[in-house]
Amino acid sequence: MKTQKQSCCAKRTILEKILIVVVVLLVCILIALFCVFTLHVKNGNRHFTRPVVQNVSCPTPSPLRVKKSTPCMTQSCIKAASQIIDFIDPSVNPCDNFYDFVCGNFLKKPKVSNEITPLSALEAVTLQQFNSLITEPINETLPKSWALQRKYYNTCMNTSAIEENNSESFLEMLKFLGDWPLLHGRFWDERKFDWLNSMVLCRKVGFTFEYFLKIGAKDAANETGTIVLSINPPAVTDLPFHLRNFYVELMANISIELGAPPYLVTHEFNRVLQFEDEIKAAVVDEVQNGQEIITTIDTLENQFPSIPWVHFLTNITMNSNNISSSSWIHFRAGRYLRNLQTLLHRTPKSIQANYIVWKIIEHFRNYLKESVRSLYESFLIHLNPNLAFVNNRHLYCLQKSKFYFPSVTELAYVRTFLKPQSRENIKDMALEIKYRLWKKITANEWLDKNSKIFLLNKVAKIENIIGASDHAFDQNFDQVVEMDGVFENLKFDLDSDNIIEMATKLNAKRADNYFNIINQKSNEVAKEVLEKSPVLYINAFYAEDFNAMIVPASFLQGVIYDLDRPQYMNYGALGSVIGHEYTHSFTTFAEENQTKTAESADKYEGKIQCLLEEYKEYGKHLSEFTTNAKSALEENIADLIGPDLAYEAYQQWKWKNGPEPTLPGLNYTQNQLFWIMSGAFKCYQPKRGFNIKFDQHHGVPSFAVTFSMRNSPFFAADFNCPVGANMNPEKKCRVL
Repeated sequence: MKTQKQSCCAKRTILEKILIVVVVLLVCILIALFCVFTLHVKNGNRHFTRPVVQNVSCPTPSPLRVKKSTPCMTQSCIKAASQIIDFIDPSVNPCDNFYDFVCGNFLKKPKVSNEITPLSALEAVTLQQFNSLITEPINETLPKSWALQRKYYNTCMNTSAIEENNSESFLEMLKFLGDWPLLHGRFWDERKFDWLNSMVLCRKVGFTFEYFLKIGAKDAANETGTIVLSINPPAVTDLPFHLRNFYVELMANISIELGAPPYLVTHEFNRVLQFEDEIKAAVVDEVQNGQEIITTIDTLENQFPSIPWVHFLTNITMNSNNISSSSWIHFRAGRYLRNLQTLLHRTPKSIQANYIVWKIIEHFRNYLKESVRSLYESFLIHLNPNLAFVNNRHLYCLQKSKFYFPSVTELAYVRTFLKPQSRENIKDMALEIKYRLWKKITANEWLDKNSKIFLLNKVAKIENIIGASDHAFDQNFDQVVEMDGVFENLKFDLDSDNIIEMATKLNAKRADNYFNIINQKSNEVAKEVLEKSPVLYINAFYAEDFNAMIVPASFLQGVIYDLDRPQYMNYGALGSVIGHEYTHSFTTFAEENQTKTAESADKYEGKIQCLLEEYKEYGKHLSEFTTNAKSALEENIADLIGPDLAYEAYQQWKWKNGPEPTLPGLNYTQNQLFWIMSGAFKCYQPKRGFNIKFDQHHGVPSFAVTFSMRNSPFFAADFNCPVGANMNPEKKCRVL
């Protein structure tokens, strides 16, 4: 029998056959992965390669972290990618000119809007957010002070109620002052009138009261370091000569609308205007020839014995505990007061009283009936024909709502628009960036030992205020804004529509708060204001007096920060700003640090020389910014160091949390996107016909971007810029 030859496959066992299939499949998978990897590298490096970042003082990335190759496709990431596309010009090589690369598309925008910088858009958004907190309906969940602010706005807008009242409430309040002579003619009793008493009565009622003397508060340079009372001449305005008759006619017509007899008004107001002219002359004489002194009330009692100073100032301030003969006074009204006393002695009291009432009418005219408001608006147009005056009741009531409730909307804004998670994340970011600055100072080779100790202590003690102080978040809303317990005293009825009653009581309350700071330590007052009244600037800042870094809530939006977008964008934008502000604690090294050695001071001067020279050359043709390199020095140092601090902090964040996905439609690495965001918010687009004046301490925005990046030890590696390229000079300018 002939034996058949077995095939190779037939000779294999079942186990061997399975193993062969598995090996073949593995080989195929490896080949496929290799092809995908090759294609990915090719596409990823279409614009730039991303070498390994060197010399970053961060822990080595964990081998367990795997880079996510799939771009983030969330709505926030798509929005973020679109935002970056609106800024960058990919046709520009970032190694040649990073500012033109990162701002190129922004600079090409039509010059029709007011978007001078990306931060300009935040101002409009913030204003809209801010106003909405005042104009929205009142609900039961609002804190009382916030509800009262909205009630004031609604009452101010209710012109129908004003017409119905027909200014009767206003005229009734005038009776408390001794009434209006013009309404009573020869039957007015002048024996009850006294100019000092009239000021006190106006203060108590809630009318403005500084028509003869301006009583205020001033941080005076006395040995106690306290806020003291300040006495000055009243504020006056010039009236063009050709409008004098028109002004007298205005006073007469408004007075007739309020019930004054027509046959008296013109003659009386000619005399009132003459009296006002003489007051202005006395004010001008004080400004030109007077002396400013810090003295005591006792001294004033000796110089002006006819005025009971302690009694008068106690009634004006409504606080007898703070006023005595030994109290300090900032005084610049010596010549004026002597001239005023002479003037009052020869001027009939009826003219003095009519002058006071007219000034009150001017101040409260927008709370009076429509016929009064219209007459005054016509006068304003004559005063300035180019004003194109429009009676915008909404804007007026908004402005007054903010004036009478100076902290309410700020605190409402912070609590409404700043998410708690955002605040916590930013706190963590700020602490890490501060630590990076602390490490740089620790490792520095040119600072002497005492200077290091001085700076390290200062940096360690920097307070971070994100949105507002912790006090503003932890306490009851009405307690923070100091409105708790005042509602019963003010006796406000939220169902009332009497705007005069509300305005005068709020005026009185505002004056109470103002004078309560008398004799308090000036630094304590400033610190308390900072803690209780959140600022809403569209920028962060370093408060040198308090060694505090403040990031306003209004700044934490748009291009600067978004809780839902990748952190390389937030660290690039907000982190660079925070790093910039922290660096200001170092930039005062030369002036503030009294422990430094001469050698350290000389080395510091040597370190900044490259910066001074480069800015002088760069900014000499840009007149809208300061061309003085010394003047812009602190800001330029902060621009140089700040982004690097944020970059190192982000590398630490990435090591802890793992790499984030990139953005869709953009072939840039996470580090490259960090640098793009670090420069984007500084883009500046001049507008034709737009006159913008910068302060003399900030330099050219394009310099801030290019100078800081080209001298960074990290930037060139992330963009693969060859040594010698504009953005990667062989010799870099380093200060710290």
